Order: sequence, then structure tokens, then C-alpha cells
Amino acid sequence: DINTTGIIDFSKDSVKILSNINFVDMTKITDYIPSLLMSEKSSNWFKKSFLSGYSKKAFIMIDGDLSNYPFYDNNNGLSYAVFPIKKLTVDYKKNWVPFKDVSGLAYFSNRKAQFHSDEFNVLNTKAINTKLKIDDVKDIELVLTGILKGPFNDLLKYSNTASLTNITNEKVTNIKGNANTDFRIKIGFNGSKNDYKSTIRLNNISFNIDKNSSITKVNGKILF
Repeated sequence: DINTTGIIDFSKDSVKILSNINFVDMTKITDYIPSLLMSEKSSNWFKKSFLSGYSKKAFIMIDGDLSNYPFYDNNNGLSYAVFPIKKLTVDYKKNWVPFKDVSGLAYFSNRKAQFHSDEFNVLNTKAINTKLKIDDVKDIELVLTGILKGPFNDLLKYSNTASLTNITNEKVTNIKGNANTDFRIKIGFNGSKNDYKSTIRLNNISFNIDKNSSITKVNGKILF
């Protein structure tokens, strides 16, 4: 559901258009993006990763030389869009824990894309100040940053699912306490290596070493 106003002037080789989008289904968003702006590989990633969600009252602005649209090579024009997104489910990496019921703002500027989310849950953990950044939508390398606040064993369940750690379920269940985690995840779809970095601050962690002994109220910091 879209309304568009503006001018395309072939004699002056110019395009100035503002489109207001009243509603769009995010699972089908790449159906409307020209192949010049996004490769088929990138488009397929979005199709597989966006499982649900919608945007209302979004807008797209295009302003520049018509012959040079979409303005990537010489930066002589502007392609810009803002999408307020609701109830998005993102299965961004196979076998990793998906992000569900996420709301926030997506920004697109030429090849670059960013998504700034509202607070949401990953398992029983709060994800705060989460940002997803893509520097080139034609050649995706996804960088995800944010803060996780919640049970420490949630973090272990997440990292086990992502094959970042391999800790038995019994040991994970026996660990109690909370953690605040600053994280940065880079997922390459262009042949680059995946990368995970985090700083985990432990708060009153307790766990059983064996049947007869345990460690309680551990505080500290772990770097990955």
C-alpha cells in the first residue's frame, strides 16, 4: 500500500521522488527491491531470514541523476528509506537462536542498511540497544551488536546452539546467576570469516562442581 509523489524529468536527467508506504509485509520486502540495489544472493538471505513482521508508515526518498540511479558509483544522488518495523522474526543464521517479535527502525542509505531495535527477549534474556549493520546490501556482511541482560545459563544455551561452545545440558542447568554481556557478532555471506566477540560480566554465579561441593556468588568478567 504505497503513495508516490515527485518528478521524473528525462530532459534534465533528474529524478526526485518521495514514496510513503502505508503497509508492507516484511517477508516479501525484497520482491520490491530492484536487482541493481540488491543481489539475488542477498535477496534470498532476507527471504529465508525474515519469517514474519510488517512495516507501517515507511518512506523512500530518491533524488539524483536519473541516468546514474541508484547512485552507488559516483555518489551524485541519494537513495534513502526509513521503515518502522513491528513483530519481526529474524532467523539470521541456520541453527542459531532466532530473534522473535522484534520492533524497531530500519534505515537504508544507498548500499548501507541499519536496524536499531527496541528491547526484546532472547530466551529469558533482555536484548538491549541491539543494532544490525550491513555496509553493502549487494555483498552482505552482517554485524550485530548489543547488550544482553539475563540468566548466565541463557547465554550458554545460545552459544551452544550456535556451536560457539560445547557445554553439556546438565552443566548448563546447574549454573545459576545473571550476566550482562556486551557482544559483537559478524556473519559473512561473502566468503569472509564469521567472528564473535563479547565481554561478560558475572553477577552472583553459583554452580555445582560435584555432588559434595559447589561454588557460590562468583562475580567477575569473561572475555571472548
